[in-house]
This record gives sequence, C-alpha cells and structure tokens, in this order.
Amino acid sequence: MKLLVMEDEIRLADILSDWFQKKGFEVTVCHDGLSGYEKAQNENFDVILSDVMLPGLDGFAVLQRARAAGVRTPVLMLTARAELEDRVRGLDGGADYYLTKPFQTP
Repeated sequence: MKLLVMEDEIRLADILSDWFQKKGFEVTVCHDGLSGYEKAQNENFDVILSDVMLPGLDGFAVLQRARAAGVRTPVLMLTARAELEDRVRGLDGGADYYLTKPFQTP
C-alpha cells in the first residue's frame, strides 16, 4: 500500500514513516502543503495522512483542493487542532477520519 504523509515536524514525519514502512507501506513524505497537494494530485496513493498546520497550504486547503480536483483517496487528518469546529471542518471538507495529537500507535 502507498501512503502519503504530510507532516512539517520532521522528527514526527520520520517516526510515522518508519512505523508505516515496518507495517509494509510504501511511504512518501512531504513537509509542506503545496508539495503534498502536488503529490496527492499527480500520484496514486491508497491513503493520505495529513497534518492541518502545514506551511504553504494548510491541511484544510490541501484537502479542499484535492477533493475539488477529483482526488478520492481516503484522508486521515492527524493534528493538534482538537477543537470541535476544526474536526467538523475537516470531516465536512472530505476527510475520512480526524485524529488528534498526541496519539499512540498500537
């Protein structure tokens, strides 16, 4: 399975990438919203994991643009923004799941 990770915190992106690779995923990492959007639009991924607070384009804008461009890949938002309105915005914007940081891997 191919996974796109959009996370600007390099240490966390590395941890996520290593963990998913150990689970058999092929992982691509982007540290900003614009490059993440370009990858999501131009490559085929099975899952997209996106932070909200990304430089360039935030995760909400990436999601909105990707959905408008016809990208139907499942998106999991992984973010520190835990307010109800943020969760609603993400899910209404086309995210399939919204998980807040901190989180624990199984």
